[in-house]
Amino acid sequence: MVDSTAPAGLNEQVWTQAFLSSLDQFGLGVLVKDAASGRYEQANEAAARLLGLGDRRIVGSADAELFDAPQALALRAADQQTLAVPRGVRAEHKLELHGERRDFVTWRQVLSEPDAEAKKLVSVWQDVTEIRRKDMQLQNALAQLEQQQKANDALRREVQDNQENGLWTPDRQATNGEPSFGFCQIHAGYHPEIVSDPNFFDHIVTGK
Repeated sequence: MVDSTAPAGLNEQVWTQAFLSSLDQFGLGVLVKDAASGRYEQANEAAARLLGLGDRRIVGSADAELFDAPQALALRAADQQTLAVPRGVRAEHKLELHGERRDFVTWRQVLSEPDAEAKKLVSVWQDVTEIRRKDMQLQNALAQLEQQQKANDALRREVQDNQENGLWTPDRQATNGEPSFGFCQIHAGYHPEIVSDPNFFDHIVTGK
């Protein structure tokens, strides 16, 4: 069990408020609820802000009074899981808040005094919506780069294969003095008159 005793010389309530306020500075929401009733007993400002409950009274309320039914059920299920694992449970939640889906990572843990029947559930909330969004953008960018690299590799192999099979010869009239292949120029649109030739594809296939 967790020892929730305040440091020597500090009133427990003062210690709790100081702790909650300190986590506000890191943008972490903290909620404490009675395990039996499911009603909240403590909440810091960050929790109200992150969960879109700034205009609601959190302390004294239950999840069903603050969230819609599916979300309240999911939160209650996470609480029940935590009660079965006293060392704590990490969970992720996707909540619809004011018409926008927000992603959260949470840590829940049981708090109780030795030999005490009453148990408290503390949960720490971190909004990871923007982190996940940036990760997705990065993954999409990497996927596009990979596709482009594969396309470049395929074109390079096609050019090499057709050169080896004699389907075209280097065009020595390239402006930079380096040989360039007609196939590449056709794909780049440099010789539209060749593409318009009705026998163009026959030339490609037969090499004549």
